[in-house]
Amino acid sequence: MQLMIVLRIFVSFMATIICAHGSINFKVGVTEPYNHLSQRSSFNVWKNIMIPRVSFRTSDLGDVGLVDIKIRNESIDKDILPEWIQNIVGTTTTTTTVKPTSPPLDECQKCKCGVTNQPNRIVGGHETGVLQYPWVHYLKYQRNFYCAGTIINDRYSLTAAHCVKGFNKALIKLFVGYHSRNGTSHLHGDEYSVKNIIIHSGYSTFKFDNDIALIKIDGTFNFDNGIRPVCLPERGSTFTGENGIVTGWGALSESGPASNVLRSVTVPILSNAECRATKYPSRRITDNMICAGFIEGGKDSCQGDSGGVLHVASENCFKQVGIVSWGEGCAAPGYPGVYTRVNRYRSWIERNTIDSCYCESSICESST
Repeated sequence: MQLMIVLRIFVSFMATIICAHGSINFKVGVTEPYNHLSQRSSFNVWKNIMIPRVSFRTSDLGDVGLVDIKIRNESIDKDILPEWIQNIVGTTTTTTTVKPTSPPLDECQKCKCGVTNQPNRIVGGHETGVLQYPWVHYLKYQRNFYCAGTIINDRYSLTAAHCVKGFNKALIKLFVGYHSRNGTSHLHGDEYSVKNIIIHSGYSTFKFDNDIALIKIDGTFNFDNGIRPVCLPERGSTFTGENGIVTGWGALSESGPASNVLRSVTVPILSNAECRATKYPSRRITDNMICAGFIEGGKDSCQGDSGGVLHVASENCFKQVGIVSWGEGCAAPGYPGVYTRVNRYRSWIERNTIDSCYCESSICESST
């Protein structure tokens, strides 16, 4: 069987390129850089462009174009493709080797995670209340919205690896406390620069696996204005059969525009056995993933929701069980949304955020 590789390349007039998976979608700014790349290619992959299948859930980056490449050629070494593309355009890497140290306990403010600012109002596909989910925020790259993230402590945001892999951290901003993307309907919105990005070492651009990253902000999040972190999930739980709440500013339909306001949708969480029995190739669904959605379709996360949160609600709090990662289309029958399974990474998260302060989670843990 021929090797099938999918790449999503974000191409701007500045020749910035980022690799990820996605659906073919030629946007403004593609033609000139695309021709430039094909001329400089060291091996002929362009003739193998095919109609794509699977896409990550990132949004369009303004005047940045999207090009998807499917390669069917077993002679191509898939492991050198990201390096080959980065060598062409000089993409800035974002991984880190800095080992954090614990802050003094007296520097940590008292707080509770997972506490919403409004009564639990879970309705699928509707606008949320302002700051109803105070840990949810969006990311901009070169002033363009493209992904989301979740506050997990006083210094770190949890997001998808494909939202930050290959991106210049100096051009990423976190917008916290905003309800709308135009900034007109928010309470005490703050913008944060990025100090560091930690991408899981096992992240695979080609297998979609280990799609998880941490963003360390320059400073600390302000918890005085209703902003709070979400709770992390307990280890070992599958959450099968529970209702998952997905929030984001993503598209309301496949290939549609991104939502201007934060919206939520409620979807059932599937077992991995159920997910492997859907239309996805069973080998694509690893133990590091969690699926949520209706088999018949109709409700799902979509483009622009990438890096956002899939959480479950107990009586007292919310805990993040998944990170919006990838899927076939949006709400397509037989293709539930696929998320990074957060509790598989509790040790990794804690080890890499030891220099931060976590809020109390005993209420959330005692209600499970």
